[in-house]
Amino acid sequence: MPKSVHDGHRQRTREEFLRNGFDIDTPPHKMVEMLLFYSTPRKDTNDMAHELFNRFGTLSALLSATPEQITAVKGIGNNTVCLLEFIKMFNKIAYFEQKKKVLKVDKTFDDFYEFLSVQYFALNREEFSMATFKGNGKLINWQVLQVGTLTEVNVSLRNIIEIALKEQASSVIIAHNHPGGDALPSPEDVLMTKNISKGLGNIGVGLLDHVIFCDDDYISMRQSRAYREYFVKDAND
Repeated sequence: MPKSVHDGHRQRTREEFLRNGFDIDTPPHKMVEMLLFYSTPRKDTNDMAHELFNRFGTLSALLSATPEQITAVKGIGNNTVCLLEFIKMFNKIAYFEQKKKVLKVDKTFDDFYEFLSVQYFALNREEFSMATFKGNGKLINWQVLQVGTLTEVNVSLRNIIEIALKEQASSVIIAHNHPGGDALPSPEDVLMTKNISKGLGNIGVGLLDHVIFCDDDYISMRQSRAYREYFVKDAND
């Protein structure tokens, strides 16, 4: 089969990347163009890369875009959406593997909030997750329990309790996100927190926090006086 007229350009770009890599000064559209090499074969991806970057403005905004927003750009199909989603998930799982053995909750919980911020970055669907901790505050496990729509997710208290018992947790942090909204707790969030706190308390497990994310913002409910009664002070409490 004859080679595409663009094969030479793609090969040169790959070789340049392997020699020099990309850094913060690399033009973003150049990075997007190389990404499109792997989702859009046998086409000139330069114009599409410029269009994507012009449409979304930053790489983080591109990663945060919905499939419908991405495929609205001429020439961009589901292969590109799939590749972007794969890149996000690959990065998050690798980050979790790196952090799992060293993560623990201390007085500020800052390290764990940073970890959660990475996991909830660029999500355009609602996800509810749970982290379990030993008595010394060290992380046992973190996992996504439920995936919802853009506006809601259903959470099983029974599932949360079963996991806490199975993993012999002393304490738990729960988290979810509000895509396209704000990070303020809704009345439903407050009721859910109250019920989970009570259910965990019945088996001797403390609820440390309920963290709500929205875009680059998050709210820790334990840090609000209005909700403090639902949370224990630390992992040993």
